[in-house]
Amino acid sequence: MIYWILYCLFDGIEDAYFYHFKDVNKSTKINEHLVKLFKRVLTSFLVLIYINIQANGLNALELIKTLLALILVQPFIHNNAYYNFRHYLDNRVYKYGLTNQSKNSTAFLTKFETPVLRIIYLILGMICYII
Repeated sequence: MIYWILYCLFDGIEDAYFYHFKDVNKSTKINEHLVKLFKRVLTSFLVLIYINIQANGLNALELIKTLLALILVQPFIHNNAYYNFRHYLDNRVYKYGLTNQSKNSTAFLTKFETPVLRIIYLILGMICYII
């Protein structure tokens, strides 16, 4: 779990740098969400394979619970790293830390993943991981 948390943290910081410079240089026209989604899905599968290899005795239900835990904690860690680091790079944006919510994101799920929902996901993810 610690490797996944570190990955999500650094992924959020990477996004913060990318979007900060995308805002500074308006010439970037690509929609990068599909590329980033592919990277995250590929990384998730690699983590799942690693978990399966390391925990030879895990049954299918335990693997599903572990994967679900990783998926559920990702929005909280990634988005908070993103919002806080974007604010660090430019103190005019995302001034509210944990309670920030993007108003102009083109990512589909951003419209639904509110700060409260991200906290609920985190709690559910930790419960899945612990039990």
